[in-house]
Amino acid sequence: MARDFDGINDDVIYGVVGEMQGTCAITVHSWARLDDHVSGDQAMVNTEGGGVIPFILFFDDSNPSGTDRFDFFVSTQCGGGNDRAATTAGVALIDTWQAVTGRWEQNTSDGIDIHVDGTRYDENASSPYCTSTQINSSNGQANNIGEASTGGRDFNGKLGESAGWDVILTTTEIQGLANGVTPFVIRHSNLQYYSPIYGNNDPEGNFSQNPTETGTVTGPTKFAGHPPVMMLQEYI
Repeated sequence: MARDFDGINDDVIYGVVGEMQGTCAITVHSWARLDDHVSGDQAMVNTEGGGVIPFILFFDDSNPSGTDRFDFFVSTQCGGGNDRAATTAGVALIDTWQAVTGRWEQNTSDGIDIHVDGTRYDENASSPYCTSTQINSSNGQANNIGEASTGGRDFNGKLGESAGWDVILTTTEIQGLANGVTPFVIRHSNLQYYSPIYGNNDPEGNFSQNPTETGTVTGPTKFAGHPPVMMLQEYI
């Protein structure tokens, strides 16, 4: 009961989750099931807008260091600086549910990484461009699932269990997500958005501690399957 994104123009758009922008640490998470390895970027969670990308969690088939990767990118407020981490090539699979989680923290020498199915990667990890800055939030970008808010970076496949925290989760907590623990029970006081994407409602719900922004659905259809995650029975 996730949603199936067509790779052309489907998305689920939440409003501006301000607690995830202009902050000093974030964790961004989604389960993804790719339909193919098409060329270019495919956004799972994207806050792109106005020429700025506060953060994006995405599939990348155009990385010069290798293809079929997952990437996590964060733009800081310091002179166009950014941080980025990627998996090794070939980690992104076809027709397989995978738990993808990116973490970023300011003022830390290895402050960005990405985890897939509980395994940590930091290929191409850049050192923080500025070690005492925050995530760029100059334009108040909306939180998009499956596409950039400006169009493009369209995801081709299934997405579910998308969540974001305004802290970095521990490795143990990330491994719990990969093992099927629902984001709802992990640091709920810091859970700034959580969209299980059950596919039953438009707008999609937000079951975070700050559920003011719900997800407007444009295109993606309900998918019969769901990531292997404990479900919130009362909302199915």
